[in-house]
Amino acid sequence: MNATDWQRAQTVFSAALNLPESEREAYCAQATSGNPELSRVVLELLAADRASALDRPYVAEIPQADFAEPAENLVGAILGNYRCERLVSTGLFSTVYFGHRVDGLLRRDVAVKHLHADGRDLRASTRFTNEVDVLALIDHHAICRIHDVVLTEKGHRCAILEWISGRRIDDACDADRLSVRERIPILESLLQALSYLHESGFVHGDLKSEHVQVTGKGRIKLIDLGTARAIGQPATAGNFGFTPDFASPEQLRGRVLDARSDVYSLGVLMYKVLVGRYPMPLKGGLVHQVADAVLNIPPGIPAEILLERATESELAAMRTDMRTAQAIAHARATSVQTLQALLSTDLSLILLRAVQKDPKDRYQSADELAADLRSWMHQRSTVAALHRATLLRKDTHMQLDSLRVFLCHCSDDKAEVRVLYAKLRNLGALPWLDEEDLLPGQEWEEEIPKAVQHSDVVIVCLSEHSLTKKGYVQKEIRFALDAADEQPPGKIFVIPVRLSDCDVPDRLKRWQWVNLFDTGGFERLAKALKLRAAQNQSRS
Repeated sequence: MNATDWQRAQTVFSAALNLPESEREAYCAQATSGNPELSRVVLELLAADRASALDRPYVAEIPQADFAEPAENLVGAILGNYRCERLVSTGLFSTVYFGHRVDGLLRRDVAVKHLHADGRDLRASTRFTNEVDVLALIDHHAICRIHDVVLTEKGHRCAILEWISGRRIDDACDADRLSVRERIPILESLLQALSYLHESGFVHGDLKSEHVQVTGKGRIKLIDLGTARAIGQPATAGNFGFTPDFASPEQLRGRVLDARSDVYSLGVLMYKVLVGRYPMPLKGGLVHQVADAVLNIPPGIPAEILLERATESELAAMRTDMRTAQAIAHARATSVQTLQALLSTDLSLILLRAVQKDPKDRYQSADELAADLRSWMHQRSTVAALHRATLLRKDTHMQLDSLRVFLCHCSDDKAEVRVLYAKLRNLGALPWLDEEDLLPGQEWEEEIPKAVQHSDVVIVCLSEHSLTKKGYVQKEIRFALDAADEQPPGKIFVIPVRLSDCDVPDRLKRWQWVNLFDTGGFERLAKALKLRAAQNQSRS
């Protein structure tokens, strides 16, 4: 359906809503006579209006260029002290122009938001009034400011807003190839603005990439407060629209909203900005299909969903990021392995805590989330880490019951081994990694045998890098295996793990190895470790 027909469908739909329900379908049949597609859309809108909020159809994107020109063209028009210079964008209910002040008393560029459906669509009018009222009550450098409200010659309202020349936050960060650590301060600025909004008594209600702009000076601007509402107001009050992809579970259910709903939406945005993925797989374009994922599918662990490929149904519905992990890592000026390692730290737990289904399990405020991000940036302990057990998705049949695992590896493979370390911890194992467990002042040659002796499993990590380092093959591997050989038979499992396609040293060939780079490779490793954990339990 083109933009003209869509606007006509909206007009017929709005008119039908003013009629008794028993007369609506007959009116629509008459008003759309000769256009079956138009009739179908209007009838679907009427059916959706009768349905619950979760069953309403959601139009994710309608290209702005496809919309018909509004009835009133304001290019060149003088509105109070302001002149509209050029058209910037046209939406379904409003048009935005670039303009400036012309009375000579003050030099100021502005955005003129023209509500061309004023008086004809209650939802658009309510949203416009809501945005104007909220902006008039707040004043923060990172939130779009309002200067005035004026009327056109036809009596339509125009909001005179701060002119913001920027890019949506995820596009700006990717285009500038900002690292994950360089993106955190930008998110902290957004959290400060959000905290101010909450302290002023409002929730934004529609936080998403498009509503967070980054200016040429790298500053954050939060825009479009048409869905903002007083804290404690139900999500369905006022019939405000929102974007289901970023909406909290309580917002989709039409519950009363508070700051934690915005925290959830910001958590989804953080996934997009830092991980380059949406937390859950989305399928289909109806609200109930999006809600099914938001309400029922647990958020993915960042380091894992980075590598996940979109399903055919997700690609067909255009509901997922189609970029490869390599492209996402490139946009963050790093490698996939390094990005995975970074996302396997407490940053993963911070992201997971922000998007928990139950509001009481999330950060309770924007300030709490900002504080944990600062702790992570300064390598301090985080609040999220205290909730590791409840945040990480547990595969109960794969739990490793405190299995002690020694990770023998080459320094060149540190990034991949950190990811392996995090995955093992997530399954309940107790992996030993020198950079995590070797304390300052301890002697390496003394502590390694102790760690091996107290281990249930020794994992020997192999790669093209490690096998070219004679010191690793001749010293580190030998050191670990000699310590293992000193133990009674069967006390310690040895598992060679190939991180890449490489040879296996002769001394390790008597044990079956696993290719971690193969699909299902980690699952095979986890199965072997689970077997070892079960044997430990049977002995105890």
